[in-house]
Amino acid sequence: MNTKIKYPYCKVFFDVDNQAHFVTYTDENRHGHAVERSIGGGLIDFITLDLSGIRTGLDLLETEKSFEPLKDKYFDLAETLDGKHRYVYFHLIGELNNIFTDTALPDGEKIRLVHEVFINLLRYKSGLILL
Repeated sequence: MNTKIKYPYCKVFFDVDNQAHFVTYTDENRHGHAVERSIGGGLIDFITLDLSGIRTGLDLLETEKSFEPLKDKYFDLAETLDGKHRYVYFHLIGELNNIFTDTALPDGEKIRLVHEVFINLLRYKSGLILL
């Protein structure tokens, strides 16, 4: 059985000192590595992450109707998370790349799916805070 790997993805393992190692794969040629002493740190960072700029940015995108400017603005919006939470940023950029490079999808469907990715990020964050 030959399955195609979907990027991005991340492998996690723990060493003998109980440190979490994250090996991220952007595509078949690019990967990274990070070590965390506490795996819960990323969750706490996510819970405290301010996504109000994402919500505001999504509201502003509703006035744009052309595909290429919308695509660029969604990537710009994702770039606002660079340096704030590496795992959210990594997976968000990867998901945008997967959707926008899918030649089987029409442009309107790509925009709908990308918008849904951002909305789900906001919903997931809200759900964690409510717990």
